[in-house]
Formats: sequence, C-alpha cells, structure tokens
Amino acid sequence: MSTLGFKTLTRQNWLEPESIMNAFVHVSRTDQTTVSVTADEWVDRFLKPQLDPCVPTEILRMFEVARSAVAYGYFFYPLYTLAGEQLYRIAEAAVSVRCGMIGTLPGTAKSFKRQLEFLREQNLLSDQDLVWWDTVRELRNYVSHPRNQNILMPYDVLRDLCEVATRINHLFAVTET
Repeated sequence: MSTLGFKTLTRQNWLEPESIMNAFVHVSRTDQTTVSVTADEWVDRFLKPQLDPCVPTEILRMFEVARSAVAYGYFFYPLYTLAGEQLYRIAEAAVSVRCGMIGTLPGTAKSFKRQLEFLREQNLLSDQDLVWWDTVRELRNYVSHPRNQNILMPYDVLRDLCEVATRINHLFAVTET
C-alpha cells in the first residue's frame, strides 16, 4: 500500500486484489477463527441487488455501471467510493426521470429538492420516504463537491447499493393516485 492509503496502480499489480481486502473476514461463531471473504463472495454480494425491468433503461444502465465498478473495488479499493458516490447521482436521475413520466413540474424549479417535493405532492413518496430521499440529496451534494478523497468501506457501499436499488424499484413500481 502506498502513502495514499490504497495501492498505487502499476502494470504489475493492476489485477491483484487490494491487500486491505484481507482485513474483511468471516468469524466462526464456535471457535472465533477467521477466514478472509473471498473475491467470489464479494462479487456475489454486489451482484445481488437488481433493478426491476419496469425501471427505465437509462437508469438501469447507470446502475449497472456503478454496480459493476463496485465489484472491481476488490482490486482497486477506491472504486468502492466512486461507485458508492455515483449511486447518489443515479438516485437523483431516477427521481428526475420519474417526475418526467408524470409531467412537467409546476413553475421553473427543477432542483432535486423540488422534484422530491413534487413526488410527495403526487403521493408517490411518503413522508418517511421523503426523509430518506432528502438525505440522499444531501449526500449527493456532499460527494459532488469534494475537498479531499473520500474512502468508503465496501460494506457501506453494499448497504447503499441495496437500499438505492430498493428505493428506485419502488419509485417506478408505484402508481400515481
């Protein structure tokens, strides 16, 4: 590992797993022994979250790029962060597309915040949903204007990947009332 906190990519190491990945282990409940999580186990976890076929193709494509990039984080750890941050932008794109399916937003405000309020007004988001989506909006703002390189943990990105997939699926599955 370099002084950067992750490996410096070279021709010799670009296909080798990040050494930090050895720190992620399964712990036996019976004798407390540990075994590293394998590359296959990681990729299986990241391939599990899926978007439903009812989600528009442009969102499916963006999600697939982020999901695939996160799978490669095993080999270059910062890809977990890049893919995780991209999930917030994909969530915003999904909201924008969903608003467009309903019709034109009233007035000229087309901000992420206004789009969320519009979906709430259309009863496509509950008050609780709105809190979650507004948090995503704040995270999107934070990661889109960085002052330094963030490094996210793979488990955090996996959680976000699953949650974003669930929320996007719900956004496009609900019918307008």
